Amino acid sequence: MNLTVTSLLLVKNAFKTSLEMLEERGFDTSSVDQGDESVEKLFENRKMLWKMLHKDDKDRECFLYMEDPTINFKSENFISVMKKIEAVKAEELLTDAILIFNNPKPTFLEKKITQINKRTEKIITLELDQPKLKIQSFNYLEQQFNKTKHELVPRHIRLEKEQREKVIEKYLGKDGDPNLFPGILDTDPIARWLWLVPGDIVMIIRKSETCGTYVCFRHCITKDQIS
Repeated sequence: MNLTVTSLLLVKNAFKTSLEMLEERGFDTSSVDQGDESVEKLFENRKMLWKMLHKDDKDRECFLYMEDPTINFKSENFISVMKKIEAVKAEELLTDAILIFNNPKPTFLEKKITQINKRTEKIITLELDQPKLKIQSFNYLEQQFNKTKHELVPRHIRLEKEQREKVIEKYLGKDGDPNLFPGILDTDPIARWLWLVPGDIVMIIRKSETCGTYVCFRHCITKDQIS
């Protein structure tokens, strides 16, 4: 198998997996041409950028960008794709950007992404009328298969705000501290799949030979919060 075929296989697997991930997050992937010929053509032309809207949230959209896996990360490529996203995104929407890169990925990229995400969190919290952009990056190896379909991985469900408040009140009291739930790192593969952020609560449904199924909850934390 030559390099081109290997790279194309990486692209196809990561593309399929990423669409499954976005579908699970509620985005409408039906408008994306998922045929092998279309993917191959875009790969050959180095134009692997797709846009899709959220099914239930009319104020949310998402871009999926995949870097050429035959080259190492280049800052000019990152700047170029961000300009493309900025040029076509709607200012009134919350825009997600999922970026797939080849290794190695420099530290400055993660710092830049963190900076953009923190700014967006502030805009949302203060309800400012400004463009909102959230970015998440993966490498190709992370996106080669759907982690949630592995037989040893229980079902994880991110709780929405109202669900989160009800769970805290039920198990921890009205003013309960969610930090009392066991933690799940925001770097955990499933946490990244669901795009959990510190403060989120995820419900985990496990199968049991004795009681059928049982439910537990975890609170998303960063490594700095580990005591």
